[in-house]
Amino acid sequence: MQSTRIVRRRDLKALTGLSLASTYRLMAQGQFPASLRLSSRAVGWDVADIHEWITTRKASRQRKGGAQ
Repeated sequence: MQSTRIVRRRDLKALTGLSLASTYRLMAQGQFPASLRLSSRAVGWDVADIHEWITTRKASRQRKGGAQ
């Protein structure tokens, strides 16, 4: 059985450096992993999806010649 770690909003901000508004805007555009509904008042993100998103962003930057 594979273990999944879920991060909440505060930890998501620490991992990505994005504000909550930016996170939700990118989600709406289909450019950021969707959140998981944990309860009626709580959402979280699969940390593996977040790490994959970061890796993809880094790879995209490198393909564009290292521009930051």
